[in-house]
Formats: sequence, structure tokens, C-alpha cells
Amino acid sequence: MANLSKFNFSLRHWTIGSKLGGVFLLLIMIASGNQYFVNKVYGSIANAADLINQSGRLRYLSQQVALQSAVFVMQPSGAARLVGLELEKEFNLRYAGVTRKIEQLHPMMRSDNDQLEGHLQHITQAWQRQRIALEQVLANPELAQRQSAQREVAAEAAVMLRGTDSLVGALEDATRTAHLRADVLVYLVQALEILIVLWLYYYVRSRITVPILKLADLTRRFAAGERNMRMDFKSRDEIGELVSAFNYTAAHTAELIEKFDRLNAELEEKVLARTAELAQACFAAEQANSAKSAFLANMSHEIRTPMNGVIGMLDVLQKSSLNARQAELLNVANDSAHALLTIIGDLLDFSKIETGKLQIESLPISIDHVAEGVCEILSSLVNKKGAELILFTDPDIPPQVMGDAGRLRQILINLANNAIKFSSGQQRQSKVSVRALLVESTAEQVTLEFRVTDNGIGVDEKTQASLFAPFTQADSSITRNFGGTGLGLAISRQLARMMGGDITLHSVPDKGTTMTVRIPFRRVPANTEIPEQPSPLAGLTCLVAGGPESLADDLAAYLVHEKARVERAADPAAIRQWILGHPPGLCVVIIDSADIILPLDELRAVARTRRELDVRFVTVGRGRRWWGRRMAADLVGLDAELMHRRAFLEAVAYAADRAEQPKPENNPGAAAVKPLLSREEARSKGRLILVAEDNEINQKVIRQQFMLLGYMVDIAGDGREALKRWQSGNYAILFTDLHMPGMDGYELTAAIRTAEDAANETRAGAAGQSRLPIIAITADAIKGVDERCRAAGMDDCLNKPVQLDNLKAILAKWLPAVTSNTMAGETEPLALPDTDASVPVDVNTLKALIGDDAATIRGFLRDFRIDMARTAAELRAACAAGQAVAVGALAHKLKSSSRSVGALALGELCARMEQAGKAGDAKTQSNLLPGFEHELTRVDRYLEVY
Repeated sequence: MANLSKFNFSLRHWTIGSKLGGVFLLLIMIASGNQYFVNKVYGSIANAADLINQSGRLRYLSQQVALQSAVFVMQPSGAARLVGLELEKEFNLRYAGVTRKIEQLHPMMRSDNDQLEGHLQHITQAWQRQRIALEQVLANPELAQRQSAQREVAAEAAVMLRGTDSLVGALEDATRTAHLRADVLVYLVQALEILIVLWLYYYVRSRITVPILKLADLTRRFAAGERNMRMDFKSRDEIGELVSAFNYTAAHTAELIEKFDRLNAELEEKVLARTAELAQACFAAEQANSAKSAFLANMSHEIRTPMNGVIGMLDVLQKSSLNARQAELLNVANDSAHALLTIIGDLLDFSKIETGKLQIESLPISIDHVAEGVCEILSSLVNKKGAELILFTDPDIPPQVMGDAGRLRQILINLANNAIKFSSGQQRQSKVSVRALLVESTAEQVTLEFRVTDNGIGVDEKTQASLFAPFTQADSSITRNFGGTGLGLAISRQLARMMGGDITLHSVPDKGTTMTVRIPFRRVPANTEIPEQPSPLAGLTCLVAGGPESLADDLAAYLVHEKARVERAADPAAIRQWILGHPPGLCVVIIDSADIILPLDELRAVARTRRELDVRFVTVGRGRRWWGRRMAADLVGLDAELMHRRAFLEAVAYAADRAEQPKPENNPGAAAVKPLLSREEARSKGRLILVAEDNEINQKVIRQQFMLLGYMVDIAGDGREALKRWQSGNYAILFTDLHMPGMDGYELTAAIRTAEDAANETRAGAAGQSRLPIIAITADAIKGVDERCRAAGMDDCLNKPVQLDNLKAILAKWLPAVTSNTMAGETEPLALPDTDASVPVDVNTLKALIGDDAATIRGFLRDFRIDMARTAAELRAACAAGQAVAVGALAHKLKSSSRSVGALALGELCARMEQAGKAGDAKTQSNLLPGFEHELTRVDRYLEVY
């Protein structure tokens, strides 16, 4: 009993798999034993059937003996005896087999009263008697004795028949008994198996399924947030271990949650305390940030105020009479001042970006105007560096998009300025291109690419990644050679990203760099789109000629957009063939002469041979006169550098007599000093200007600038003095600084507007007092100053340092009656006339660059004449020696200076010789030399007389 208890206890430690495996093994053993037993029983039943057959054979042999004995009665012989012996032998064999099989019967077939051995004994005895009777049949000599013996044989055969029938019956009863017993045993085994399976189901359900389902339910409730749950289940198997693990986890988790709740409560208390501290710190930070913004505004004002004096006075000095050396020194000082102002602007912009104070506007802007304005702003740098700056604006770009023109202009100026600086000073001609392209277009927005490409020093891959980092240059020599803070690209990328785009760089050392700015712009609302005007070039047949490196593709794109019929030609031979084969009518041939050695006179002569064909020519050279000028009845010329799309299209229309002659825009440096009126004359004619400015340097600068423009001004040292002067009613316009002691510009404007409103109310029903234009002059760089000025009642805003052009534009805008009428004794600003092809030097070109001071002009021309003679002598010697490359370099040098002073024809010849030098074509240079000498003589004689 102790051993059984020990066995049961050990079973509890069995795993579920072991327990189920043992049960299944037991079922298999029971089923296998049952199957074995049934097979044995049914095998015995099959043996019983064979035994019955064998018993029938014994009966058959007994019958055979009886039959043979009847024959032997009549003829007893030795043969009959042999037959008897054979039957006896077979009977014995059969009898032995039946005996053996009866002994082998399965116990399930036997019973105590089956008498199988007794029936077999009776059969044996009957056979013995029958065999003895058969011997008597064969041995008796008497027939009667034999017949009597034969009757005894037959009687024993009948006895044997009854014995075998009894044996067969007993065997059949045994078979039925065996069948019954086997069926009962099978049913019992099946019942046992069912009981085991039921027990197995109960065990699996109670010990496995139900605990797992209950554990799953507890787990879901635990995950839902219920706590203090335990499962009461005792077992040493896997389920028990799982339940124990759950109970431990639940208890441990409850402890952790309790600790967490305590810590959370403590943390909430700390957070509340920390929040109060942070609120105080945030308030202090906001105050510090406000102080920083105010400091930034004040610093911007304080830094720009002296810079305004420097740049303003330099601007005034540039309009005065200076000799060549003085003008050169003045230009250096002016460039340095503007460079310093740029650095200050970069630092302020970077500071605003870092503090998140810089915002991007979304106003209708013209991409064409922005790109063209950028090139105009950089024109002086381009001229100084001797670079070529080419502009292309995709005509498919909408006339207006929503964006920030100022920030876009800042990005392009930074990129183009770098391109000009880093491509100059090389042995090859510096070339820079600015391209504005439409790359994607939807109903809501357009995506534009601005590509700034140069052929400068380039950047290797190792240093490209750091170029957009603040205060970073490609290497230490960049700052020494080119200057700059290293902020331009960083600010440009930040601005581009704030506008939803980015800047990418592709550069090859010593080959050049391409900066690509991709920015999305929203389309302007449909009702504010600029209406499309009919093009004067629609339907005009045009041939655009130029090689693969020319501007021909760009020029063709401009014309196609204007609905002109455009064809292309690559060289003079193709132009000539086109002219000869073109149908009669008007056509215009546009040639990029910088890419083609142009036999212009020959092409014009070919065109004149076709009287029915009206051919007009437009040549696009290299220079800075990008307005069309008629050089002959069938010829209009303009230059590609800084050329606007509008200027090119106007030149083509002018060549085709479909437009008036384009009027060149005045050069910023061409403003001339106007004679002053007296103060009384200015007051009586509505020209007297009031300026409120507290800084003495700025007072001198602004007074000199107004004098340069021909206006009389009164200066007030602060807002109160300005208000008192205004009350006299003598002034046509007020310019006011924003930051002044006592009363600043905002307070001054508010006082004037309040007084104007009060005066208008007292004059109800009569003409109200005219509203005084008030213009702010500020050095503030903080975002929103313009809006604040207009909200305060001011009409416009000028940024310091004030440029003469901007000042003149403001006067034209707010005093149109004054600026539109030319008073007696006044001279208009310099306008550049069309170039007369018979004049070798157009001095107006030089005046547009350095002003119209006679002494300065003569000094420049004198220096140019000396340098021209020296360069020409070197060029002749190199040409005589067949040194094509050297001739090209000298021609390049003379080309740039010739174009600067207005010797355009000479510059064109130098450009052709330079092109031939690049190709190593000494023969072409020799052919051009006579024309070069002729034009050189014309220029020299003109300068001698001048």
C-alpha cells in the first residue's frame, strides 16, 4: 500500500505529455491484446471447421469400408486385402490429425460436457470392430459367414456414422460457444476503452482546458486593469507551473503598480513644482528674447546708421568730378562698404533664422522681374570681374506666383555672387548663367528650378558636404582670396527650405559648379492673373542660328512661346542656304554672333539678291547693351549679357517693324546733378522737402543726396521739431527716421495724421486738407518693420543706406507732379542714345559705368588708349609668330576693356580673334588682322580728338 501511494505521488510530478502518452499507450496495448485474442479465437474457430471436415473424412472412410466389404463378400482376394489396408492406413492418419486438432482447440471453444474425446473414442472403437468384421469377411470360406460378417461391417459403419455426427455436432456447439465468448470479450474490451476515453476527456477538460480558459480570462482582465487576481489550481505539471507563474506575475505587478502609483504621485508633485519653475523661466526667457529682439533691432539700426553715412557719401562722391585715380580709390571704398553691409546683413539674417524670427511672405511676385533684378544688381560686380552673365527665364513660367520676392532675390544673389567671384581670375573667360526653369506644373502650384552655373574653380566631393554649414568655406584660402563670412550658402539653403524647397550642388574641380534651387510656388488666384496680351511676333518667321554652346536654344524658346514660326541653323552655310530657299515674305534671322564667325555683310548681300524676300537681321553679341539698337536698315544689334527676355523680344519686333525702337533704361550711375532752386522757390513750387533725422552724418548724407537730385530740404533734429515745422504747411513730403529722442517717427506720424483728421472734420462739406506723404527711413532689419510703418500711417519705407535710385523712385511715386515737369534750367538724367555704327567709340557706355564727370571720362580713355597700343603691339607680334593661343589671350584682354569704354566694333573683332585662338585657328586670326588694324586706327584717332 505504501508503494502504491508512493507511485500515485510520483504520478503527480509527471508532465501532461507523459500522462497523456501513458494513457494513449495503455489504449494501444488493450486494443492490441484484444486484437491478438480475437485473432487467436477466430483461428481456433477456423481450425474447428477444418476438424469437422476431417471428421467427415473419417465417416467417408467408414462408408468406403462398408461398400468394399459388400464386394469382398462375393470375391475375397489379396487385392481386396490391400484395399482394406490402404483404407486403414488413411483412417489412422486422419484419426491422428483429428486427435491432434482437438487437443489444439482454444480453451474458449471447450466446455466440461462437450465429450469430444468420448465421441472420438466411440469412433475409434467402431472402426476397430468394423476392421475385425472386415477381416472375417476376407478370411471365412463360407459365404454365409462372409455375409454375416459383412452385415456386422455395415452395422459398425452405421455406428461410426452416428459417432462422427455426434463429434461434428459437438464441434459446431464448441464453435458457437467460442463465437459467443469472443463477442462478449470484445464488448467488454470496447467498454473498457470507452471508459478510459471518457476518463481521458474528463482529465483533459478538468486539468488542462478549463484551467487554460480560466487563465486566459484572468489574463485579459489583468490586461484590462483588474488587479489582485489569483487562480486556485494545484498541479505539478506545466499548467500548474503556468498558473504559479501568473499568480507570481500578478502579485509582483500589483506591487510594482503600487510603487509606481506612489512614485507617480511624488512625480506629479515634482512636476507641479517644476512647471512653476519652468513657467517662471519661460517668462524670463520671453523677456530675454524680447530684449534680444530689441537689441537686434537697435544693433541693426546702430550699425547701419554709420554705414548709411559711409555709403551715402560715397554714392554722392561718385557723382562729383573726380580724376581717374580718385574714382578708382572711391570705387574700392564703395565696394568695401557694400561688402561690409552684406556681412552685417548675413549675420543678422542668420541670427533671425536661428531664433525662428524670420518669416516667409506669400505675395504675388513675378519670377522674371526677380531674376532680371538680380542680374541688374550684380551688373557692377560682373563688370568689375570681367565676367559674362547670361540670364534665361523659362517663358512657360506663369506671369505671377505666390512667394517672397525679397528672400528669393537674396538666395539668387548669394548664389550668383559666389559664381561670379569663384569663376573670375582664371585664365579662361569667366562665364556665369542664371536660369529659371519650370519643372512641374499642377492646377494649384508650380515647381521652379533656378540653376546658377559657372566655369570657376569648382569643389571636390570631400568638401561639398560642408559648404552649407555656417561660417564654412571650402578651404582656408577661399576667405583670403574671395572674402565672405561663409554664411551665404547656409542662409540660402535655410531660406529655400523655409520656402518648401532645397538647394543641391554639382561641382567638378577646375571645371565649374552648378547650384540648383528647387522651390514650389502656389499659383495666384485666377482673378489676379495678369491678362495675356497678343504678341507682336505671332506668325513671324524666324531663323535662329547658333552652335551647341550658344544661346540659340534659349532664344528659340522665347520666340516659340510668342507663337512665332521658328527654324534653326548651325552655321553661316546653313543660314545662306535657308535664305536662298525661303519663300517670299518677311522673315527675321537671329544670330548668336559669339558662337559663329559671322560673315554678316556677305549674308546681307545674299538676302538682297532676293528682291521678293524681306530679310531682317538681329545679332546677339557679348556686352552689356541689352536693348535693341538699329545698326542699319535691315540690322538690329543687342548684347546677351544681362539681357532680359522682354528686351530680346522687343528687339526682334523692332527689327520686323512691328514695334517702336526699344528705349534703354537709365543706368543707376548716370544720374546727373540738377541745379538747386532757392528755398523760397522750392516752397512756392511745392518742391520743399522736410527730413526728420537726429544723426548728424545722416543729415549730411540725405541733404547731399537731395541736392544731387535737385531738391531743397529742411532738416529737423527730432520728431518735435519736425512736427512744429510741418505745421507751417510749407512741405510737400516728409522723410522721417524711426528712432529719435523725444518723439520718434511713429509718434510724429501719429501726431500728423491726428491733426489732418481733425482738420478734415472741421472742414466738412469743403475740400479737405491734402494728406502729406510720409516716408520712413530706417536701418531696422527686423521682420515686420514695413508693415508697422504702414500701420502707423506712413505711406512708404526706405532702407538705409538709401541709394539715389531708390530715393529718386520714391520721389517719382509720391510727387508725380514734381518729377514729371522739367523746370527751367534743369537737365534730365543721362539717357544712353543708340549707337551710331560710324562712331568708333560710344562714350555713353563708359558714362553709364562711372558717371558723366568729364575729367574722369578723359582719364579712363587716356589710360585705355595707352593700354590699347601696348596690347595691340603684343598681339601683332604673336600673330606674326603664329601663336594662336597667345593672340586669343591678348584679344580677350583687349575685348573686355574695349567694350567697357564703348569701342564695341573693336571689341567684336577681338572676340572673333579670341574664339579663333581657342580653336587654334591662326589662319582666321591672320584674316581678321587687317580689319582689326583698321578699327584700331579709327578708335585711336577718335580718342586723340576726344
